[in-house]
Amino acid sequence: MDIEQAIRFEKKIKKWSQAKKKALIEGRFEDLPNLAKKEI
Repeated sequence: MDIEQAIRFEKKIKKWSQAKKKALIEGRFEDLPNLAKKEI
């Protein structure tokens, strides 16, 4: 991963919910789609 990719990813996850960030840190990747905010 280059520095520009890392910066883009950090900006992306900055907008994530606390629960989604925690799942990422804990390696619970299968939970990430379910934790995405639903737009109605």
